Amino acid sequence: GQSYPEGWGVFIDLNQDGDFGANERVFVSDGVSTQSVSGVINIPNDAVRGLTRMRIIMLWNDIPDVGCGNMGEDFGEVEDYCVTISDRIDEPEEEPFFTDPTVYLEPSLLNAEVFPVQNPTEDAEAFRSNPGASDRINGLSDWSLSPNPSYGQLVVSYSFDTQLASLSITVTDLFGRSVYSQAIEPVLSGRASLDLHALPSGVYLVQLQSGDGAVKPVRWVKR
Repeated sequence: GQSYPEGWGVFIDLNQDGDFGANERVFVSDGVSTQSVSGVINIPNDAVRGLTRMRIIMLWNDIPDVGCGNMGEDFGEVEDYCVTISDRIDEPEEEPFFTDPTVYLEPSLLNAEVFPVQNPTEDAEAFRSNPGASDRINGLSDWSLSPNPSYGQLVVSYSFDTQLASLSITVTDLFGRSVYSQAIEPVLSGRASLDLHALPSGVYLVQLQSGDGAVKPVRWVKR
C-alpha cells in the first residue's frame, strides 16, 4: 500500500492525575516521515510508580503536540496502553522505616512494563472518576493509612464522633476494579491491619465506607 508522511508523539500520565499535561510528552518523531520511527523514552525521577496510561498519537503530515483534545481536521490514529513504571533495583524484603519513594530511585534504573488497554473508552472513564465516593462519612473526624508506600502491610487508623452501624475498607485499582474488601469494627477510634502482599506492585485507591456514605479514596503505592 501507499505510505504517507506521518508524525508521532508518545504521552505518559507521569503524575497519574488522569490527563496528559504539557510536560508529559515523552517522545516525538523528528519531523514527518514515511518511514518507521524508533526512540528511547526516559522516565523522570519524580514519576509516580505503578500503573498509569500511555497514549501514542500519529498524525498525517503533522506533529502531535498535545495528548488530549480534538485532532480537528488532521487525519491520524490514537492508541492507549497501560504501563507499569517501576524500579529495577533490588529492594529489601522488610518494610522501610521511611516512606519517601525517592530514597530508592535511580533515574537510570527505571523501566516500564506495557500492556494494551482492552476498552480505552470505558477504562478511561473509570480511571478518572470514582462516582460512588462522597466527601465524608457522617461523624468521621479523622482517618489515615500507613506506611505509604509499603510492600503490602497497611494500617488504616480512624476515629468518629458518633457510633456507626457498619464500616468497611475497599481497595480498587486505577480502573475502578475492586481487588480487596474488609469489614472492620465500627468503633469510635480504631486501627485495622490489611495484608495486601498478594497484590501486584502498582498504585491503588483505598476507601473507607459506611452505610451512609464513603470518603474520597486515597492513593496507596504497593511496592
